[in-house]
Amino acid sequence: MEQPSWFAVAVALVIAAAGCGGNVVVDSTSGAGLAGSAGGAGGAGGSTGSNSTGTGPAFDPSAYCSSICNQFEPYMCLGGGTVAECAAGCVQEFNSYPNCWQQLIDYQDCEVAGLPSGVGCSGGEACLPLVDAVAYCASGSLGCVLTASSDGPAGCNSHANCENGETIDATCLPTSAGLECSCLVDDNVIGECAANDLTCDLDGGCCAKYFFDNG
Repeated sequence: MEQPSWFAVAVALVIAAAGCGGNVVVDSTSGAGLAGSAGGAGGAGGSTGSNSTGTGPAFDPSAYCSSICNQFEPYMCLGGGTVAECAAGCVQEFNSYPNCWQQLIDYQDCEVAGLPSGVGCSGGEACLPLVDAVAYCASGSLGCVLTASSDGPAGCNSHANCENGETIDATCLPTSAGLECSCLVDDNVIGECAANDLTCDLDGGCCAKYFFDNG
């Protein structure tokens, strides 16, 4: 039984904010930062207006979330929870990301549209770009989404795809001189630095000064 979409993105973004897979950071000048890769977007749906986009009557997350969760229920997309629990999680996502309402709305529209076709509760491949849009919005205007990471005593590596089309990587290895990292943009080394640990944290480690302008 699939978890509801609002649950998936809530977990992904909470993990990101806690630093497991990248912190959600908004850069003070460029808006750059890193968000954990989202597995789905939090309960939203079509509306005639929101707090950040569009015009028309004010969008009511509570009423809409109840409607969306009622549509999920017949397809067993509530992850064993109730409609009320689904709606509460959905509203929480709207409250947590007030500047990302339109992205949440667009993704949920896609999810609901895919339910009758049997692609599952997350809308299938057609909705994947909208998943990234939610993650990018949560991280900032030039956000980067962590897509792979590994760590251990022999070294670590982290890789992220950024909204501007670039990729960033940090690779750190233990050496006789300490922990040394290579910082790459589009597979090209742009800097090297000494690390305090083998986590390859892209926006909190020593490579961040090369990736994000925090000045």
